Amino acid sequence: MQHKKIFLFGTGIYGTHLYHQLHSAGEHVMLISHRKHTPAPDLPKDTRVHQIDFCEKDIISLGIDPKYDQIYCAFDDIADTLFALLSLRALFPQASITALSDSEENNRKLRYTGANQVIDLYASAASHLVHRLTKPAVSRAIDEILYRKHDLKIVEVEIPAESHYNGTYISQIDFKSRGLILLAIVDKNRQSKLIVTDRGINQKLKDGDILILIGRSDDLERFEAHLWKAAESHATAS
Repeated sequence: MQHKKIFLFGTGIYGTHLYHQLHSAGEHVMLISHRKHTPAPDLPKDTRVHQIDFCEKDIISLGIDPKYDQIYCAFDDIADTLFALLSLRALFPQASITALSDSEENNRKLRYTGANQVIDLYASAASHLVHRLTKPAVSRAIDEILYRKHDLKIVEVEIPAESHYNGTYISQIDFKSRGLILLAIVDKNRQSKLIVTDRGINQKLKDGDILILIGRSDDLERFEAHLWKAAESHATAS
């Protein structure tokens, strides 16, 4: 009988805390970090950390079996967690993936991005983490109900040149009424930096920025068509 492995992505404060909890519970944990990150100093000295570049080749080389193994994304930076989650879900559609979060706003984004289960650090006592994180059957049921049954997609939409959204703040766009959730923005003027949106961020948009949106296929198509129609109208008027 094949034994389950746990693949834990993130070696900062969150990942280290979770590693201690799982390791002390007798779980077989493989700890993975981005090459650019320095592992937290309070990891046991004999702990092996697999440092990768998060390209497809590196992730596949870890030997994850999506039928048996469990994956946890626990970076301190929500942008890193979202990036890892998107990469892992694309490679392993059937895998059980759990993510750690530090706010209700990020909880929602992580669920829609593909996490089967999200653990809110401020809503979960440490003594309950292992119990809640080792329920793959429940996680898969949640995944089936929330994601596969509701035609939800994640897409990247670029703000076209001459768009009337150029110079608009994200708070001025009613994504909710369009059935959409704005997950993040890729800012072309900040070396394509991924900016994860929350209530404290009010980014000013410009042409070439990329919106990462979650929604139903038809709502996403309508919004993208609206962007291009608005851009064409603006160019004609000019």
